[in-house]
Amino acid sequence: MTVECITCDRLSLRDNPAFAKLGLGRCSQRPRTGVFVSIAFARDCAKHAPASDKTQAARRAWMAKKGRA
Repeated sequence: MTVECITCDRLSLRDNPAFAKLGLGRCSQRPRTGVFVSIAFARDCAKHAPASDKTQAARRAWMAKKGRA
């Protein structure tokens, strides 16, 4: 399934705020420390778990505010 990480419940933008400002987040399904994913890149992911509409909207608004949407 092709998805964007910004729509996934397994994504965290809070682990590293500096990277989040660049549009990168941590995926709980990628256990390696120091590995960040682009939150807007369309990728195939069998482990995608849709975040709530409220969470997705808040993330998109935050990224738009940062000029990364």
